[in-house]
Amino acid sequence: MERVVLNVSMGPHIHGGTRTSDIMTGYLVALAPAAIWGCCFYRLAGLRSLLLAAGSAVVFEWIARAIMKRPATIGDGSALVSGLLLGMMFPANAPWWLILIGTAIMVIVAKQFFGGIGYYPFNPVLLGYLIPAVSWPLHVNPHYTLANFQSQAVHLEPLAVLKSYGPQAVDAFNRMDLLMGRQMGGVGTGPILLLLLGGLYLMLRGYISWIVSISFLAGIFVFQGLFYAADPAKFADPVFHLISGTTVFGAIFLATDYTVCPVNKIARVIYGLGAALMTLLIRNLGNYADGTVFAVLIMNMFHPLIDRIKKPVYGLDSSIPAALNSGK
Repeated sequence: MERVVLNVSMGPHIHGGTRTSDIMTGYLVALAPAAIWGCCFYRLAGLRSLLLAAGSAVVFEWIARAIMKRPATIGDGSALVSGLLLGMMFPANAPWWLILIGTAIMVIVAKQFFGGIGYYPFNPVLLGYLIPAVSWPLHVNPHYTLANFQSQAVHLEPLAVLKSYGPQAVDAFNRMDLLMGRQMGGVGTGPILLLLLGGLYLMLRGYISWIVSISFLAGIFVFQGLFYAADPAKFADPVFHLISGTTVFGAIFLATDYTVCPVNKIARVIYGLGAALMTLLIRNLGNYADGTVFAVLIMNMFHPLIDRIKKPVYGLDSSIPAALNSGK
């Protein structure tokens, strides 16, 4: 009898026919409006950051794969998309060396060291941003990097103003300006409407989980509503938190990473709500003005455990597992 070798691996086991390059092309289409807006708003400084981050990510991935003597993967577009996401998170005038350090950490340490797509335990973009941000906080602070930048927007980061001066100070920000992206921050994290448009495109194409994004945004609204109801003099209203900082950017493009996002629907709801609650705890009670990146990274750590939460399968005879374990 011919010997049959079965390879046991984690699901999913059925290929849907969609290639990684197709998904990454969809991401590029979804990110394009916000990226173009960032280049128009921050001009050459914004364009420089995006090109440097995206280009260096591709180069670092090619170098890493060559050193490991593995097939090149730059053709699937994942490095380009990751670099673009990272570049959109950094301020426009961030030092060139800081961007290179971020992309090197993202590609080499956080992604390729674990084997690439499908294997890393944390979203590489998050680590590529957080490690430089914690190590050199001044250089990722828009108040410092954009001090000489001329625009019609208020030259202060909304959440930083809230953290320093309380909810009374946020009246200086026009809500429509925040919605349209006229706020200091990352190159591409500001234009809320454009980010929502890109997220809707990805959801309609089936490239990201709408459950995670909607749960995240709904959690921000509901949980912050509770904070606001408890003490309006201390906490800002939920709408301000939704349209400020990296809330929408994180809900759509960071929390939905395939590798670190739960598969089960119930787990995705818990994942999104947990990220929202953690974000608000950091913002309202912690030392950081915007806790989105930290919150999503923490939920990445718990996603394997959360993914074990699923609906029970009814109709299965309880004696079957016992019989299988006893060898009958």
